[in-house]
Amino acid sequence: MFQSVIERGGPVDELPGLLAAFGVVAIPLTVEDADLAAALRAPTRAAGLSLADRCCLALARRLGATAVTADRAWTRSGHGIAVELIR
Repeated sequence: MFQSVIERGGPVDELPGLLAAFGVVAIPLTVEDADLAAALRAPTRAAGLSLADRCCLALARRLGATAVTADRAWTRSGHGIAVELIR
């Protein structure tokens, strides 16, 4: 997210406060999450999921949550993690 703000010339110093105002919480990635993200490479390769995508999926699995995305590829990758597609 910070990368997108930087690329668009946005107020990076204001981003943490804006995210907090919307209830967005940053959750650290664990070694186990990273291991799962690596293991997800093979089943998600054809769908073209990035490392960041796979990290999000790994976090969703750890939290027992549904991953939410606008990227249809996440729903076609056969990883077995709950995904909700938004527009």
